[in-house]
Amino acid sequence: MTTEERLAKVERELAATRRWSRWMLVGLALGLGALALVWTSAASAPRAEAQGAAGRRTVLRANAFVLENENGKMRAVLDMLADGPALVLLDENGKGGVVLTAAKGGPSLNLLDENGQGRVLLAAKKEVVGLNLLDENGKDRVVLSAIKKEPVLDLFGETGDEDAPMLVLTGENGKTLAGLVALKNGPTLVLGGENGKMCAVLGVGKDGPSLILTDDNGKDRALLSLEKNGPMLGLLDEAGHPRVMLGAASLKTPDGKIITHPESSLLLFGADEKVIWSAP
Repeated sequence: MTTEERLAKVERELAATRRWSRWMLVGLALGLGALALVWTSAASAPRAEAQGAAGRRTVLRANAFVLENENGKMRAVLDMLADGPALVLLDENGKGGVVLTAAKGGPSLNLLDENGQGRVLLAAKKEVVGLNLLDENGKDRVVLSAIKKEPVLDLFGETGDEDAPMLVLTGENGKTLAGLVALKNGPTLVLGGENGKMCAVLGVGKDGPSLILTDDNGKDRALLSLEKNGPMLGLLDEAGHPRVMLGAASLKTPDGKIITHPESSLLLFGADEKVIWSAP
């Protein structure tokens, strides 16, 4: 079994704290609230119209500026709210767009999708400055923040390994060089070579920490692990079969029994995976 297959079977665990994301969501709520207030005030305020020389219509409303298209649909509003000024830019459907506010708690910029859902929030509050990326359901996915003097990058996933939060580093050729993923069993660091193929995996699982080295074909060739019984070093052939085990190795006999060897053990295996020599 390749390391990729092993990782695909490992359940991921979300251990990152969300204490700073609450500040970000407050900013998002303020931005969406500003959008609702601007829309209400712009729709109910009296209108004063002036005809320009080129036939363009300029609309001036009390305490607000409203920009409408040729069909009279509101596309932009600059309004003065109770908490501070707000600039709202709307798409052709009046839902998606941009909300820029300068509230008492600090300025914020919100980007809304076509359903009016906040997807990107950039806020500068008293205690935190950060960038928040959300999915279509409004859930956190990426939070980059600076809480006082502490920079934080937080990645959030869903319930399956395919949605596990991951930080990926790529080279100039677009090949993946490193990846840090949070699985349920523990965090895992994956390193790749120049060809983009995985060559090393360092992780912490239920049984303890381990380091796996793979060849160009993705086959495990070396394993260093620390489990309850003790440390173990294993060397494997090109087919992924164990050939050398040094340390506390646990082996299953043909009749199903588990034999655990002490840390001072050395076992050599043949191509058929049977022990051909061991000590002590």
